[in-house]
Amino acid sequence: VGDCKTSWAVDGLRLQWWHGGPIPCPDLTKWSSGDTISLCCDMTAEKTKLLYSINGQSPATTLFEIEEQFEEMRFGFSGNKGQYRVNLGDRPFKYPELQIPNPSAPQPPTL
Repeated sequence: VGDCKTSWAVDGLRLQWWHGGPIPCPDLTKWSSGDTISLCCDMTAEKTKLLYSINGQSPATTLFEIEEQFEEMRFGFSGNKGQYRVNLGDRPFKYPELQIPNPSAPQPPTL
């Protein structure tokens, strides 16, 4: 996930974004055991936005703004250690839906 130009990922252990390879991201908060990571794809704006939140923090942090529009995106997940639970909406979420940040707030670079 994130190894090619049509794939995006975030790595909260190595503090990197991935899009066609690793991109260092020192501002990313390191994930810890027991954290709940929420991911969101906002396809309603002029640019597609990928957002995340740790343990329900609000507003969500924008990871990527993507120039092109998409009609659909697919979810992918990978991990190499530990235990994971993935909730795609088949049961109630632990935290409320992610709040999309204010567009006037500082944004990451457009990819």
